[in-house]
Amino acid sequence: MPAAGTAVIQLSDESIVTRCSLLYRHTVNGVADVNAVPLRINRKPRIRARIGPWRLHYYKDSFGNFGDDLNPWLWSRLLPGQFSGDAAQQFVGIGTILNAEIPRGNKLIVGSGVGYGITPVLDNDWDILFVRGPKTARALGVSERLAITDPAYLIREFVEPAASRKGVVYIPHHVSAFNADWKRIAERAGMTYVDPSGPLLAIVEAIRSAERVVTGAMHGAILADAFRTPWIRVKPYAHLNDFKWTDWAASMSVKVKTHELPSVYDKSSASATKRIMLTLRAWRRAGRPHRGACINLPNIEKASDPREFDAAVSMLTALNTSANAMLSSDHILHDRIEQLSEAVASLRSA
Repeated sequence: MPAAGTAVIQLSDESIVTRCSLLYRHTVNGVADVNAVPLRINRKPRIRARIGPWRLHYYKDSFGNFGDDLNPWLWSRLLPGQFSGDAAQQFVGIGTILNAEIPRGNKLIVGSGVGYGITPVLDNDWDILFVRGPKTARALGVSERLAITDPAYLIREFVEPAASRKGVVYIPHHVSAFNADWKRIAERAGMTYVDPSGPLLAIVEAIRSAERVVTGAMHGAILADAFRTPWIRVKPYAHLNDFKWTDWAASMSVKVKTHELPSVYDKSSASATKRIMLTLRAWRRAGRPHRGACINLPNIEKASDPREFDAAVSMLTALNTSANAMLSSDHILHDRIEQLSEAVASLRSA
């Protein structure tokens, strides 16, 4: 691993990336529908899928989302020269993207998880190197021995924890960020706001150099955990996904404590265009594209009562010094990074 403060290299060319479908279908609570289709286990995996080149497959958000955007940066460094936009085989990495909408064809699963959409039927096109957590393994009907953890931890191969730390940062879920002026709320609570759609490396630096991370974004917690920055999960909106958090947390032997925040909405916090796109995204993820769906959408016409904003500020302020910040144990972190590294190394020698 590099010395503390090691600079990280510029993001790689996104031409190696294929975009995931936006048509995600999940249950009302955001939990994967594991009983939606019969499962057929991949008894004869296509080992040739473990030999590159691959076409990198991940969820590409219209506005950007650092957790998903880790994919091209990280994999191009771990497996240099192994990705091409013309490759026939797909490399499915970081993200909650294992569902029935995943493109057909040979695919190598490297740490992805279940959580949005209908659980896929596994056939001989699937080769699972490992998955994110034990709940994903159970949902797919494969051995829990294939569950390691989220491969985002491999950022430690390139970036070390900061030598000195200062302040508390707040990172909202990338969709929640558009519902209200969370920057103003966080700053009133004495926190530094980090835009989840901002530049990837700036977000990494903010997390590694903070004293504490308060986040609604799972990869905010994962990167904080990797850099040994204590973290706290907050959940301001009921529709946010719990399954992926518990899947990842189980892989690290952590029991996540979730702090509920008021569901505040501010109609002036986003442009009309963004609001429309976010509404369509929510419809698609609920399996009701372009139709008025009975799901939890922001009230665009009416902002929340100012007292709700004050309550959100008060609750975040309390988390500044709360004793509830979390970290996985050092030895489990070491073991998981070692397992991840060995799994990726097997692809280099294949």
